[in-house]
Amino acid sequence: IQNALTRLPKDLDAIYSEILQKIDDAKHDSVVRIFMWLMYAYKPLNLDQVADILAIDLEEEKFNPEYRPLELQHGLHSIVDSTFVVIDFTRGENVVQFAHISVQEFLVSEHSWAKAKNLFRLNKELGHEIIAQSCIIYLLHLDSWESLNFKLYPLASYAAEYWVRHCNELPMIGDKILQARRILFEEENPQYLNWLRLYRMDEKQYIQYWRPELQLKNAGADVNAQGGHYGTALHAGAARGNKEIVECLLQAGANVNAQGGYYGIALWAGAAGGNKEIVEYLLQAGADVNAQGGDFGTALQAGVAEGHKEIVECLLQAGADVNAQGGLYGTALQAGAASGNKEIVECLLQA
Repeated sequence: IQNALTRLPKDLDAIYSEILQKIDDAKHDSVVRIFMWLMYAYKPLNLDQVADILAIDLEEEKFNPEYRPLELQHGLHSIVDSTFVVIDFTRGENVVQFAHISVQEFLVSEHSWAKAKNLFRLNKELGHEIIAQSCIIYLLHLDSWESLNFKLYPLASYAAEYWVRHCNELPMIGDKILQARRILFEEENPQYLNWLRLYRMDEKQYIQYWRPELQLKNAGADVNAQGGHYGTALHAGAARGNKEIVECLLQAGANVNAQGGYYGIALWAGAAGGNKEIVEYLLQAGADVNAQGGDFGTALQAGVAEGHKEIVECLLQAGADVNAQGGLYGTALQAGAASGNKEIVECLLQA
C-alpha cells in the first residue's frame, strides 16, 4: 500500500499527464481535435457540433456525415476523459466545455506537456489553422438547400460566420487553406451562395475581419455575385456604412449601378443608411442618382423616408429628380409628408 501511495500523482499537472499518456492511440487525433476547438473557437460548441468536427477529414479535405463518431451517441467521455471535458446540460444545448480552467492552463503549458509525450502542446497558430481549414472543408460540403438545415448540419452556422476570423489570426495562410478558399469562391458555386445565405458578410460587427478576403480578383471571386438579403457585397457595405469596404469593392470592379437585393441599388442602400460619405463616394464612382430600385424607388425617396436631411441635400445637388415617380410613396415629397419631417419637406419644395 505504501508503495502504491508513493506512486500517486502529486499535483494536477501530474494527474493530467498520467491520464493523457493512457489515451488510446486510435482516439489520439479526436482528443487533440476536441482540445483545439474548445481552446480556440469563438463560441461554445454543443455535442452535435463536436460530432461534425470529428467527421472532417483534414488529410482528404472532406466532410462525411457518415464519419460522425458513433461513440458520441453513448457519451462524449467514451472519447475524452471527463477529467478534461464535460457537458453542461444547464444551457439546454449540451454545451461541451473544459472541466476546469486548470485544464486549459495545462494544455498550453510547455512544462506540463513534456510529461505527456504522446500528445503535442496546444499551439494558438496551429489551432486557428486547423479550425479555419475545417470550417472551409465543411462549407464545401454544403452544396444544396438541404445544407441550410442546422439540424442536419449543426456546424454550418459557426463555419460560415467564423472561418474568416480564424484565417485572420494566421501570420501566413497555408496552401491547403488558400486552395480550398479559391474553390469556395468560384463563380456560381452553390457552396459559395450557401455560405452567403448562412452568413451575412455585411453585418457591421464582423465586417472588420473581411479586409484580407477582399482581394477578390486574386481569390477568384465574382465581385458582382448576387445572393442573400443585400443582393451584392457592394449593397451590403453601403447599407452598413463601411466606406473602406465600399472603396475596396469598387476598386475590385464592383458595378456601382448593379440591381439586386432588398435595396435594389447601392446608392439607395447608402442613402437609407444615412452615410453621406458613402453616398458621395458612390456618386463620384458613377452611381446613377435617379436609378429606380427597392421599396422606395429612388435613393432620394429613401433618404427622405429615413429622415436624412444631409443625404437629401447631397442627392439634390447631384441632380436627383425631385418629382421622380415610383416606390412606396410615389414621390419624394409624399415620402417626406408621410415621415412628418418639416425641414425635409421644405428642402424638397425649395428644390
